[in-house]
Amino acid sequence: MTSPITPGMAKRDVRRLLGRPHAKTTSRGYRREMRRRGTHVVGLGRSSRTEYWLYSGLPEGHDTQIVIEGGRVAEVSTPPARR
Repeated sequence: MTSPITPGMAKRDVRRLLGRPHAKTTSRGYRREMRRRGTHVVGLGRSSRTEYWLYSGLPEGHDTQIVIEGGRVAEVSTPPARR
């Protein structure tokens, strides 16, 4: 699945193309939530400034998951949407 989002893009450009993400968190926020749930998280391997953005159903039938580091896209994946 081809995404209009590519590594190196500024996060403002992602918002301009896709709008606000349906969900987003940081490594720190994810760890905090997992601790709250009593789940141990082992090495996410990213700094606490890393952001994770999710666009559900974009493109149709898929979700777009974007990892942002230092204000720029580091990774993009578009797995099939979870039902």
